[in-house]
Amino acid sequence: MGTSSSAAQLAAKFGQAAVALSDAEREGVRDAGIVAKAIFIAELPTRRMSGVGRSGAKLGARFTQPKGSPPYTVVSFTGPVHLLNNRIGRHLIGPKGWRRARGAKGRLKFTGGDGEIRSGVVLHPGVAGKKFAPNAARKAAAAAPKQIEMATGRALRKVF
Repeated sequence: MGTSSSAAQLAAKFGQAAVALSDAEREGVRDAGIVAKAIFIAELPTRRMSGVGRSGAKLGARFTQPKGSPPYTVVSFTGPVHLLNNRIGRHLIGPKGWRRARGAKGRLKFTGGDGEIRSGVVLHPGVAGKKFAPNAARKAAAAAPKQIEMATGRALRKVF
């Protein structure tokens, strides 16, 4: 905008800067959400989990548009990410209702490791979680202030 030749012009620029800064904060939070989403997706060990559903479950991340005052956004994983991230202990898998006293209504059939078909309850060995979500959250929290600072700088350069 150049230099101010009077106090009135300077006061007008300060007014414009105040409006631009409030909008820039919201824009910076949105930019931080975009960067955090990219970090969350990069930290995923895979984008599709095999063995879940017909063609595998899609894994990803999303963020909400900035809202509130001061603005904030929520970044979260999508899909069954908890199956990869968290440890799952040994547990039994059986037909619907098999734990009730009266017994199960149906029978499940499983193929054993030796190719033999067995029916009834099966012991799942459990899964060791990879614990990548806390690392992604730390990286996103470290990148967010830089995004807000860059948006604020852009807004001030437009005014002054």
